[in-house]
Amino acid sequence: MSSKEEVSTNQHGLKVAFLCPDAFSVWRFYGGLLKRLKALGCRVHIICAHGEEVALFLNEGFVHEPLMLNRFVNPLADIRTLLELYRLFRTERFDVVHMGRSPRGLRGSGGSSERSKDLGSPTLRRPALAAESCRG
Repeated sequence: MSSKEEVSTNQHGLKVAFLCPDAFSVWRFYGGLLKRLKALGCRVHIICAHGEEVALFLNEGFVHEPLMLNRFVNPLADIRTLLELYRLFRTERFDVVHMGRSPRGLRGSGGSSERSKDLGSPTLRRPALAAESCRG
């Protein structure tokens, strides 16, 4: 990425949500990505369950949004989690939602919507940019 691209990305201070079931996976597998996003001027919120690594998030200046995510299908718990995520997404109005290991992107993409109208960027449109990655 060139420095011009970095500047254009940062001028709006993108608000990024990173969604993953556990703090260990976030820090061990995605720590470098999260640090790079922060260095580019993004405001990064990590949405995951509590774990020992949460102290590392906070020391690095990330925001931790505690949320218990189930790794396996459980309809009642999934509905509860979806409602919690919806409330969080409506409150925080994230520009980008990245999901690491969430089942088929259902949880993260359900609540993210239409933040990009005021950004003036052709790459961010309704719904907000959502990405999913599977590692491990």
